[in-house]
Amino acid sequence: MGGMSAFANVRARQLEPEIMDQPGLDSTRHAEALRGLSRINLLSGTCSALWTPLKRWTLQHPGVPLRVLDVASGGGEIAIGLRHRAARMNLPITVDGCDRNQTAVAYALNAARSNRVDANFYTHDVIQNGIPEGYDAITCALFMHHLTDEEARGFLRHAADTCKLIVISDLIRSRGGLALAHLACRALTRSEVVHNDGPSSVAAAFTIEEFRRLATDAGLHGHRISWQWPFRFLFTWCRS
Repeated sequence: MGGMSAFANVRARQLEPEIMDQPGLDSTRHAEALRGLSRINLLSGTCSALWTPLKRWTLQHPGVPLRVLDVASGGGEIAIGLRHRAARMNLPITVDGCDRNQTAVAYALNAARSNRVDANFYTHDVIQNGIPEGYDAITCALFMHHLTDEEARGFLRHAADTCKLIVISDLIRSRGGLALAHLACRALTRSEVVHNDGPSSVAAAFTIEEFRRLATDAGLHGHRISWQWPFRFLFTWCRS
């Protein structure tokens, strides 16, 4: 998909295997891709977008601990950033991250140690094995577009049954987003994996209306979903 045209048909989702999802990816190439994605997430303000609903919930429930699981945590920059913000504001928020890929988990653990941030990471596949018990909130970034519609509905339903709060950031499928992915991925990283997977991710993503319907079908009534720069959406659901 690396040669995908920036003007490809984006009227329907195009789910195809990405290089990052394939077993046996060389660890050096994988680490380079994780560094590139971390840079893209940083410039996109992804962690700040996810942090705002977590902070709001905690301030509305003074003294109540919030245990957060960042699903498909990748290189760990989101979980580390959330934990760092919580510590800086002295809020009772703990953050773990899980990912099905052991290379990503090892990378994230090393990043947490290097940044002296108390964030734990472990290997776990939430689609195959469900969401682990004991968490109050679920966050995820750039995860939902990897799932089929049925997998996404099931994940949302299970998350709502398990947790009080769900906060999701993901790409919006659009021609503008596809063109930006081609440009930004090449400008921000030398990783050929990201060069390929960035546009592929946009082609596989949901539109806001598609994700809204998906969440409603999963029973997550009262959710909020809004456009976020650049060509991303922020989805928030809180149990009444």
